[in-house]
Amino acid sequence: MYKRQAQRRVLPAITTGAGRRVSYVLLNPTDEPMAGTIEADGQEIGYSISPGGAFVSESGDDIRPLATDFGIVRASSGAAPSAYAISVTERRDRSISNVRVTSSHQEGTLFWAPVDTYPSLLRHGDADMTLNLVNEGRVPATVNLELFDIDGNSSGTVEQIVPLGRSDQISLEDAFGRSPIRGTLRVFADAQIVASLQRTVDNVLGEEIVTDIPLQPNPSASIDAMILPLFADGSGFATQMLLMNTGRDASSGALRIREETGDVRTAILR
Repeated sequence: MYKRQAQRRVLPAITTGAGRRVSYVLLNPTDEPMAGTIEADGQEIGYSISPGGAFVSESGDDIRPLATDFGIVRASSGAAPSAYAISVTERRDRSISNVRVTSSHQEGTLFWAPVDTYPSLLRHGDADMTLNLVNEGRVPATVNLELFDIDGNSSGTVEQIVPLGRSDQISLEDAFGRSPIRGTLRVFADAQIVASLQRTVDNVLGEEIVTDIPLQPNPSASIDAMILPLFADGSGFATQMLLMNTGRDASSGALRIREETGDVRTAILR
C-alpha cells in the first residue's frame, strides 16, 4: 500500500556533470492529484501529476565536472510521489555508454544491507561499495555502522556524524580498512536519515558499472515465503541472490526455481 503520509522523498545519490544528462521521473500511484517541487542540482522544478499519471523532466548535456549530490521531492499537495533520477552518458555517436538509476527513499533509523566486493563470475574487475547518507531532518545525526561477517560475527564498527541538511558518501572498504569485504552491514542512526548503497565495478573493458543495492528496514513482522518475479540464467544472463538474517536466531529454508510453466527447474548455484 502506498504511504499517503509521506510529504517528501529523497534521491540520495544523483550523478551530474562530465557530459551526463539527468532525467527526473515521478509516478503517482494514488487516486488523488499530486503537486510540489523537485530540489536538485541547485534548481527547483515544479511538478503536477494527475492520479495514476507520471511527470518527466530532462536536463541537457552537463559539461561541468563530475559530481554526486542528493535531491529532495517536496509535496505541496497530496503525498510525495515515487521518484527516480536517471543519469545517462552517451558516446560521440549518441549511443548510451552508461546509465545510473537512483530511486527515491524515505527516512528511517535502522537499515540492513548485504555487502560483497569479492570478484566472482558476475564481477571480474575491481569493486567497491559506497554508502550514501542524507540528513534532511531537524538535528545532526550520529550514524553507527557495524559490519558482520558471513557467520554473523561483528567484524568492525564505524561512527559517522551527518550534519543537518548534508549528505556523506562513505567507501565501505576505506571505512572498515579492508579489501575485499563480505558480510552484512547494519546502519543505525539516532535521528531520521536516508541511506542508500551502491556497488561500483570496473569491468575488464575499463567500463564503470554501478548497481543500486537496496537497504532493508528492520522487518516489523516475519514472513515464511517470498516470490521473485524474475530469475534470469543463461544466454549471457545471471542472477545473484543475497540473503540476510537480521534476527538473533538461526534461519533455514529452501529455494525453488520455476519455469514460466510453473514446473520446478534445476539450476547450478555457485
